[in-house]
Amino acid sequence: MPTMAIRDNPGFDPETAIVLAKTVDDVCERLYIDGDAQDLREAVAARIVNIARSGERDPVRIRNKIMQEVDSDVA
Repeated sequence: MPTMAIRDNPGFDPETAIVLAKTVDDVCERLYIDGDAQDLREAVAARIVNIARSGERDPVRIRNKIMQEVDSDVA
């Protein structure tokens, strides 16, 4: 199920929303964020929405951007 950040955003067509929701799942899996950590999932989704609003729609590039941001925050 898409997170609220994606589901409640009227700016995305249904196909894009599905891609973004899958990207949330992918990023959360790579960061070991499980389904019980809904606040963290929503934070990831909100960041994905922000990136998508800037024009990026490629799920791999979105995922890589977030992973780079996480790496730089941890370093």
